[in-house]
Amino acid sequence: MSTSKKKPMPALAPLDMAAFNAAAVVIPDPVQSVIAPQSPPPVPASPSKRGKAHAIANGSSTPQPSRAGKAQLSVWVRIEKRKALKRRALDIGRAVDDIVNELIDDFLKRQ
Repeated sequence: MSTSKKKPMPALAPLDMAAFNAAAVVIPDPVQSVIAPQSPPPVPASPSKRGKAHAIANGSSTPQPSRAGKAQLSVWVRIEKRKALKRRALDIGRAVDDIVNELIDDFLKRQ
């Protein structure tokens, strides 16, 4: 153990309360947040429970122009295959959906 004396702490500047209050963030009381009455969940705009995708598929809403006349196709692939496809698409400067569409076209031509 050292016998040297510790240096005294420098004096702190007085706190600017106006700046402190201006920068303060209001945090709600966690107890009141739990026991306070909750507002009811919002009522969906459309009567359909299936959501926006179902409405678009059935023609009751307008899809994005780039998606007009198209449908989403989802498949499950191994992570390695997905990464390899994305890397290859990046290497050749093409979008993954463009490559997949080409693969589907080639498959359908062979059948």
